[in-house]
Amino acid sequence: MKVAEIVSQGRLGIREHDVPEPGMGEVLLRIVRVGICGSDLHYLPFAPVGGVMGHEFVGTVVKQGPGVSSPALGERVCAIPCIGCGHCASCLAGDPVKCPEVRFHGGGNPGLGGFGEFVLAGARECIRIPGNVADSAAALVEPLAVGLHVVESAAVQPGERLLILGAGPIGLACAVWARALGIGDIAVSDPLAMRRDLALCMGATETIDPTVIEPGAFCRERYGVESDVVIECIGRPGRMDAAAAAARRGGRVMIAGMLMEEERYDPMPLFMKGLGIQFVLQYALRHFSHTVAMLEQGRIDATPMISAEISIDEMPDMMERLSRPNSHCKVLVAPH
Repeated sequence: MKVAEIVSQGRLGIREHDVPEPGMGEVLLRIVRVGICGSDLHYLPFAPVGGVMGHEFVGTVVKQGPGVSSPALGERVCAIPCIGCGHCASCLAGDPVKCPEVRFHGGGNPGLGGFGEFVLAGARECIRIPGNVADSAAALVEPLAVGLHVVESAAVQPGERLLILGAGPIGLACAVWARALGIGDIAVSDPLAMRRDLALCMGATETIDPTVIEPGAFCRERYGVESDVVIECIGRPGRMDAAAAAARRGGRVMIAGMLMEEERYDPMPLFMKGLGIQFVLQYALRHFSHTVAMLEQGRIDATPMISAEISIDEMPDMMERLSRPNSHCKVLVAPH
């Protein structure tokens, strides 16, 4: 099978690999779409040579491992991108991400990398995709599940104001769910006009250009006070200071952006404002199942964030372009 492999530090190349065999409790998927995630770009400089990344995939079951009867051959599924042991407390609770023996997709293991034509998935971790949900929409289930978990963890109450810092795919996914859950005031900050326009399309009630006005100052002018809840989706140094400045006294800050380097920040604003700080990790199976159900019912739509669909052969060039300032939001790969 063809894969986009790490051929040198920070660089992809197209290589041929053997198609992996599914083990006990696993299925082999023929990938129909896989998304390029911002975390892939963050991880690329650190990924092991010979590894295969990619974790936002949807595919068709083409082979079942021992002990598997469901999902059935030919079914189209997405999967939470990890394989748990299946019998620990976390796995039994539908939260395999916290399994002590978990194997994650996208970390380098070629059989568990979605940037290829085939990938292994845990049968227990698969969710069937209904026929009325297109492949491209199904490929967005993973980032949407992240956004659902973040907004759920924020527990925004009626009358509270939400500020989202960053309108990349996760920030936009948070806006989608904030609107779906009935949050009234949803401000989204991003320096790119294109992404601010997307945010308005996908749930924001206000947008902010942080190169013109600091988000906290915008909220003070607009509402008379900083935001009740701040969701950070920037993933760059300075995010803690930015979030602290934008949150009101006694407010809550959700850290959703991935940062792969050391960060320095001033703890005094966090302390003096008495802010609640929470880091939000990934999701559970229920977030995937709920996302798929909402897509099936037509109650959410994240496809406006898709800026390109490419072949696997175009991946090395696209990853280089995405590593520099660009106008893309979510790029999907169609391996076949």
